[in-house]
Amino acid sequence: MPATELLVIGYGARQHIRTNTLQQLQQEITLTKKTGSRSLEESLAELVAQGSLSREEAASRAFHPDELQSLLRSEARPRSA
Repeated sequence: MPATELLVIGYGARQHIRTNTLQQLQQEITLTKKTGSRSLEESLAELVAQGSLSREEAASRAFHPDELQSLLRSEARPRSA
């Protein structure tokens, strides 16, 4: 089961690529979530929730472990009806 990261390319991402400020692309993923972008940590959290991946394995693969832990905590909360 692959974990994926997807960045929908827009003006901001193009500018970061042109100016070689690639460390800003993570911020672009956050800004473009409504248009379909998703972080690796969101994908890993989804795989854990499905039972396809252990929390430990997901944590070892995450680029941003704190974000992953936050996502896993929010997944564990009971959802209101």
